[in-house]
Amino acid sequence: REHVIGYASRTLSASERKYSPTERECLAIVYGCNYYRPYIEGTRFTAITDHKALKWLHSTKDLNSRLA
Repeated sequence: REHVIGYASRTLSASERKYSPTERECLAIVYGCNYYRPYIEGTRFTAITDHKALKWLHSTKDLNSRLA
């Protein structure tokens, strides 16, 4: 059964504010996975996004270091 485990937010650093929208979306997913790690570790989970560029990442092979 899918359910929300919580909501979290944080402020972007000065350097993170310069990221592209795609990099910011990736950063949000990484932050969420790290923040909720105690709850999701060892279980299957789904990160849901409506950001088309993140869906594109699954098909590309040429990533910069922040997106890889």
